[in-house]
Amino acid sequence: MIQVEGLNVSFRTPGRAPLPVLSDVSFTLRPHRITGLVGESGSGKSVTALALMDLLPRNSAEVQIGVLRMGADEIDTATIGGRRGRELSMIFQEPMRSLNPAFTAGEQIVAVARRHLRLDRRAARAKAIEMLKLVGIPDPERNAGAYPHQLSGGMCQRVLIAIALVGRPRVLFADEPTTALDATTQAQVLSVLRELTERLGMTTMIATHDLGVVAELCDDVLVMYGGQIVERASVDELFRAPRHPYTKALLACSSVGQESLRGIPGSVPAPGHWPTGCRFAPRCSLASAGTCDIATVPLIDLPGDRSARCLRLDQTGETR
Repeated sequence: MIQVEGLNVSFRTPGRAPLPVLSDVSFTLRPHRITGLVGESGSGKSVTALALMDLLPRNSAEVQIGVLRMGADEIDTATIGGRRGRELSMIFQEPMRSLNPAFTAGEQIVAVARRHLRLDRRAARAKAIEMLKLVGIPDPERNAGAYPHQLSGGMCQRVLIAIALVGRPRVLFADEPTTALDATTQAQVLSVLRELTERLGMTTMIATHDLGVVAELCDDVLVMYGGQIVERASVDELFRAPRHPYTKALLACSSVGQESLRGIPGSVPAPGHWPTGCRFAPRCSLASAGTCDIATVPLIDLPGDRSARCLRLDQTGETR
């Protein structure tokens, strides 16, 4: 299990005050389960994953984490970099850009295996073939010698998954792993992620804006808006009875279980331009002047091990 409490991220720009991007982000990821981090572009999903991997640029990003625990161990944020590859790993967006075009798929896996597993070249080559088999690459011996441009988008995504898993990490972050993939390939990649999470006993978090991916793949869901977690629930509860107005609006925009689609007026506020009070209030049909726009809204615990950041909730958790 990985527990995050009080994650705050700001970016520095010359001559200006630090620009807050994430505010008091807290959540728990449970083992052997896949958690979806969902929200519109600009909500803070990728920054959350990159911050926990210690991959944000240190010359411009200020990262503060109140508590970071993995199992029973509290992790010093200064040591996160040394845990990448073996304990923490990540699948990045856009596989054709994430892979190095100058090296073959096998060479890129070998490099990771040699660094994190301390294998010699021959053993690392055997490990690369093993990982390509694990993620379902056909004829892995031959495709290990292929360059990224010689592979399909789905195969490149599987290579990225192989690179992320070569060190057998305990926690895996996947950032939009099905972007730009056709429906058939997307289904195959999601199947691989589900199978490997269960087989390897990992804790997995997938950042996505696609609620169809969440419905098909995830066990739990974190809904993010304006650099905050606004709702937390199991996937079944979220789709059956969403609590936060933003979650309801997202579901209305999705084709999952909907006969007609509706858009959300306005757009996600840019960092530094967040409204006072509830950050979704300017786009929310339930917002109440003098209530929702006064003070920071806390994440409120609700029955059934779920929570929502909304003042328009009664004691049963139903939206008024």
